[in-house]
Amino acid sequence: MTEFAIHQQSVQGDEGTWPLQLEVLLIDASGKFERVRVVADSAVTRVPSLIGRVAPACVLLNPRDIAYGQFLLDDRSRDWLVDHAQNIEDPLVRAVAMSALFDTVRETKLDPARFATTALRLLAGESDAGTHAWLLGALRVCLLRYMSGTRSEPLLQKLTEILLTQLEGSAADLKTQVLRFLLAYTHGPQATSLCQRVVANQAPAPGVTLGRRDRFLAAAALVARGYGRKVLEDLVTSMGQSDVGREAFLAGAADPSSKEQYFQNYLGLDVPEQWTIDSLGNFHWPGQDEATLPYLRRALERVEWVKANRRVFFMPAWVDAFINGHSSQQALDVVQRFLADNQGLSADIRRKILQSMDSLKRAVAIRSRWK
Repeated sequence: MTEFAIHQQSVQGDEGTWPLQLEVLLIDASGKFERVRVVADSAVTRVPSLIGRVAPACVLLNPRDIAYGQFLLDDRSRDWLVDHAQNIEDPLVRAVAMSALFDTVRETKLDPARFATTALRLLAGESDAGTHAWLLGALRVCLLRYMSGTRSEPLLQKLTEILLTQLEGSAADLKTQVLRFLLAYTHGPQATSLCQRVVANQAPAPGVTLGRRDRFLAAAALVARGYGRKVLEDLVTSMGQSDVGREAFLAGAADPSSKEQYFQNYLGLDVPEQWTIDSLGNFHWPGQDEATLPYLRRALERVEWVKANRRVFFMPAWVDAFINGHSSQQALDVVQRFLADNQGLSADIRRKILQSMDSLKRAVAIRSRWK
C-alpha cells in the first residue's frame, strides 16, 4: 500500500467532522482478519503504519458495529465482498459486510442485482432467524423497489426456489417468515398453488401451523392476482362466527378494482384508524403501481384534513405509505409538483413529505442508474 486514508463527511453535506475511535478490519485474499485501531477526527485521516504493506483484499470499517455512522466501502472491497461475503465465517462481520454492501446499493454505487445475487447465496444457507429476516427485507427492497420487473424476475424466481426449499426444511424458526414472504411477494404457478392451499387451511409443509393472519394474507395475494373477491368472501364464511372484520378489510385492500372504494373509506370516520393504517401496505400491493398512482396526489391533497381529524401518528403513516408505495419518476413528479403548488403547507407536513420523498428519490435514482 502506498496510501491508506479514511474520508469522513456529513451525510447532510455541511462542514465539520466527528471524533471516532474506529476499528479497521483488513481481510486478505484467504479470508484472514487483521484488526487495526484508528482515531478519525478530521475530513481525511491517514494511517501511515499501513504504508508499505501488502494491500488487503477488503477493508471493512466498524466490523463490530459499535461506532455510529454510515461506513461505505471502497471499490476494491465492494467487489471482493460481492464475490466472497458468504465465505466470511464470523456472523457479526458477515452481517456488517452485507449491511455495508446494501448501503452501497442505496448510494447508487452497486447494482442491486449484484447485491441480490450475493444475498441469495447467503440466504440459502442462513439458519439464524434475525439475519434471515434482514436478508429477506433487503432482497424485497432490491427486487421489488430498486429494479424493474424485467431485471428482477430471474432473481425473484431463484428466491422463490430457495424459500420453497426452506419451507420444506427442518429450520422451524424460519418457516413462518418464509411462508409469509412467499405469500406476499412471489408469483407464478407455485406461489398461486401455495396461496390456495393456505386459504383452504391446508398446511403447506411439515411443521407449519397456519394462523388467521396467514390465511388472510394468502387470500389478499389471490385477490391481488385477479382471482376475485369471492376467495375472500368464502374465507370469511368459513370462519363462522369469528370476528374477522379487520382481517377481511386489510385483505380486500389488495383488490385492484376496489381502490376507489377504499380511498373513500379512508376519508370517512367509520373505519377504525388502525385498520386504515394497517391496510395501506395492501392498498399499494406490489405490481399495482398503475392502479394506485392516481391516488397519490389525492392523498397529498387531503393531508391537512388527515392531520386535523386523525391521531398524531396517522399523518406520517399516511404520507409515507402513499409516497413510498411507488418507485417511479412519475410518482416523484407528482410529489414535487404538489410541493411546488402548495407553498403554504404546515411546516411539519412539508418536512414529513420531504422525508418520505427522499426514499422515493433514492429508488428513482437507483432504477435510473442500473437499467
